Amino acid sequence: MAEEVYLGLRSDAGLALRPGEETVVLPWQRAGWMTVGADGHARCTAAGWLRLDSLATALTHHRSR
Repeated sequence: MAEEVYLGLRSDAGLALRPGEETVVLPWQRAGWMTVGADGHARCTAAGWLRLDSLATALTHHRSR
């Protein structure tokens, strides 16, 4: 699961968000660290790349519940 999250956030295609994860990434969008496209995929911004490990860890933790 961690690998899927890390690879998704590191790719241009982005990470397909699962239902309910929009609330997890909303603060990151507001901070300018991530965007979510109309396709429902989260993509890191340049500022988000600097926080990639923390963002991926938080999403992985959320998915493991």
